[in-house]
Parts: sequence; C-alpha cells; structure tokens
Amino acid sequence: MAQSIPSVTASGAIFGAALAASGVWQPVVIDEQLHLKSFHMVEVFLTAIATSATGFWALERVGWVTCTPKKPSNLGWLGKYDGNIIGGLILGIGMNLARACPGTVLVQVPMHVPSGLWALAGASLGGICYVAVEQSMRVNAPSDDESNRGYSIPKKLNVDSGYVLLVFDVLAGAMVAVAAKLNHHRSQLPNPIIGGLLVGGAQLASLLLTKTPVGVSSAYEDLGRWFWYVIRRRKNKPPVRSLILAGGIVLGSWTLARLHPGTSRAYDFAIHPAVAAIGGVCLGFGARMGGGCTSGHGLSGMSTFSVASVVSVISMFTGGFGSAAFL
Repeated sequence: MAQSIPSVTASGAIFGAALAASGVWQPVVIDEQLHLKSFHMVEVFLTAIATSATGFWALERVGWVTCTPKKPSNLGWLGKYDGNIIGGLILGIGMNLARACPGTVLVQVPMHVPSGLWALAGASLGGICYVAVEQSMRVNAPSDDESNRGYSIPKKLNVDSGYVLLVFDVLAGAMVAVAAKLNHHRSQLPNPIIGGLLVGGAQLASLLLTKTPVGVSSAYEDLGRWFWYVIRRRKNKPPVRSLILAGGIVLGSWTLARLHPGTSRAYDFAIHPAVAAIGGVCLGFGARMGGGCTSGHGLSGMSTFSVASVVSVISMFTGGFGSAAFL
C-alpha cells in the first residue's frame, strides 16, 4: 500500500481520540441536536470544518497536499447529485435512529455504549448490501469523465479559494456564536469549541501523516468488498487502508478512555437494539450511496468547498431533522 500501516493507524487513532474528547459520540448529544434541544454537535461540527478548511488551504499553499473536491455521486436517475441527495437523506435517517454517524459508531463501541455494537453491525451490513447492488444502481450513470467530475465552489464562482475560505470562516464563526448563546451545555461534556479544534486538528494530522483527508464510511464499503471477495472467491483483493483507519479510530478512542476515564462516561440514553441496527444499515448504505459521511463529506469535503459535499451535508441534516420530527 502507498501509505504505511503505522501512519494510517496513527491518523485514525488521533481522529478517534479527538472524536472521543469532543463528546459528539454521545447518543444524547446527537438526539438533542436533531431535536434542537442543544447545539453542542453543530458547534463542534462548524468549528472543526473551519479549522480543517484553513489548514487544508495553508497546506495546499506550501505544496504539501492538493485539494481535490469530491465528485458528485451520480446514479443517473434524477441528475448529477441524485446519489448525494438520496444517500444523504438515508444517512440522516440513520443518524436519527442510531444516534450515531459512521465515525462515531467506532467510538461508541470502546466507550461501551449499548447501542453502539448493534449500530456497527448494521452499518457493516449496510456496506455489504451496498456492494451487492452498487453496479445495478448506477447502470444509467454517465461515465466518469471530466464533465462528470466534482467541482468546488471557488471553481464554480471563478474566485480565489482564499476569499471563499474567509467568507466561510466568518459565517461559521457567526453561526457558532449564535449556537453558543442557544446551547444548553452539559457539565460533563467538554467545551464544544475546544472539541471542534481537536477534530479539525486531527484532520490536519491526517494530512501531515498521510497526505490524505479523513473519511470513515469507505471502511464499510471495503468491508463489504472483502465479504463478497471471500464469498464469491474473486481474484482481486479489496483495499485495506480504510479498515486500518477504522481500527485506528477504535484504538485511539479506547486509549483516551483509559488515560482519561471521564471521557467514557456516557449519559444514559436507551435505544432498542433493532432500531440501532436498522439505523446502522441506513448509515452504511446511505453514506456509500452518497460517496461519504459526516467525516468524508462534512469534515473533508466541506474543507475543499466541494459542491457535492455541500449538497450531501444539507441532505444528511434534512434527513436527520426531518425524521426526528416524526419518529
């Protein structure tokens, strides 16, 4: 593999520890965000993206990385971003049911969240199902040529990315300030601004160690590929990088919990195992249909100002908020 196992593992461990420290893995945090009772999650999310985007921009300027916007997930059904929209909506519903996202599930397990294992099992099944039907779903999609590649907002507007970064950071800062005024902060949770800085810093660590942005949901797809590789005895082995990254996330969050036990104290929040598992299936399947999750599109894709990622994130939260209002 092009990147060493230690560097990918370390990248995942740093990201896992940051997620654990931020508190966004707590099911109650996600539940209260989707029901607009607390804004801890959105404060962490916006701070992390602003930090990540600024670091991405700086590292590109010195030639360390190249900002490549995520391309649209085009199913060929309704339009260029149909996969991003449909997949994002399914992922958002899964977030509401499992009170987790594809990345935080990997933190919930070592933190002994009862629903975490069920959600992880469901997400793994979602990845297996996605691989089984991927080709048939995209039968009408156009070929992946230059006309179908993802474009960034700066490229669309024909402006320097530095100007877009400045506007984004100002808007993110204003939204965080408003959210902080509205937020009902739980004493056990860390400061969301610090949590966001840690998560954004973990993104920078990944760029420095591997020159690759963070993306978690591909692990579920690669797990699915390995499943069908064994079942169908295919010749070409699937990649393992994403699985190593996922293992690093579990290791990092577990290590932090052992070094700082207060990190692993979860608020009681009961989720029926069947609901968590169904939510997990939605997480794994929806994320891969949309080409990314809250880390791949939300943290990394938004940091490169990818149009596809903006569409995906809006769809995720639409699915989450919408389903929370009725379920």
